[in-house]
Amino acid sequence: MDTNTSPHQYLSINDSFILDHQCTLLPPLTCYHYHNGCEIYLFLQGNTTLYVESNAFPLVRGDLFIFRPDELHRAFCLEDDTYERFTIHLQEAFLKDLSSQQTNLTNCFFDRPLGVGNKRHLNEQELQDILLLLYKLGDSIYGTSYGDDLLKSTILTELLIRINLLYQQKKESHSNYMPSLIKEVMAYIESHLTEEILLQDLSNHLYHNGTYISRKFKEATGITLRQYIVYKRVILAKQLLTEGVSLTDACDLSGFHDYSNFNRTFTKQVGCPPGQFQKTAGKND
Repeated sequence: MDTNTSPHQYLSINDSFILDHQCTLLPPLTCYHYHNGCEIYLFLQGNTTLYVESNAFPLVRGDLFIFRPDELHRAFCLEDDTYERFTIHLQEAFLKDLSSQQTNLTNCFFDRPLGVGNKRHLNEQELQDILLLLYKLGDSIYGTSYGDDLLKSTILTELLIRINLLYQQKKESHSNYMPSLIKEVMAYIESHLTEEILLQDLSNHLYHNGTYISRKFKEATGITLRQYIVYKRVILAKQLLTEGVSLTDACDLSGFHDYSNFNRTFTKQVGCPPGQFQKTAGKND
């Protein structure tokens, strides 16, 4: 069944940059996930809630979000409705190559705590300005005329400058619609990440039945409690390995404690063994 209400666009300059414009009728089945690079997400229409770490936001046209690597997020459509959005995926090294000594284009992604300050709302004029750049960028990617190859980089650079300025100039506060139980579960996991976490511990701490906690958590995030804990431990392990911590210490300090399980789980989540990841991360410094 074709679920698109308009032609699907999947555009890319190279592996370091992907522009995606989708307009679908059936809601996608998404769960909490993270990327190895940065993401820009612009919402245009649909009955959708966006979850970012321990936050939840009912979306309206013009909502703009940014995600840095390893930042958990999920878009959830509440009913069958037209769901339209733009996403841009960028590798950090690619952003640094586009930056200058005076203008660091990674600032909006990294100059904030994890799960804080992701959202800005664009007024209609700001939205039209950003959309114009996005459509120009798409045209230049497909274009074969003289100068189109250079326009790709210049338009993308202008877009990133505008987005960075929006995050510098606009200070917004937003209501958090994440259920309090889910926020409490996430806070408990964060503070006990390196320890053994049992469902009974959560039940005792939160004064709720364990089965109820598990069901509500899956409803909000799309993943199980165990999957969430694994995600968080792998993300912590990646940070430790990037900082030069030894493989065995990274295993213990991220809460795995058993190296064979750590190696297997890390490889499955990241796509390469922890030792290889550490070597690659060192080369990218």
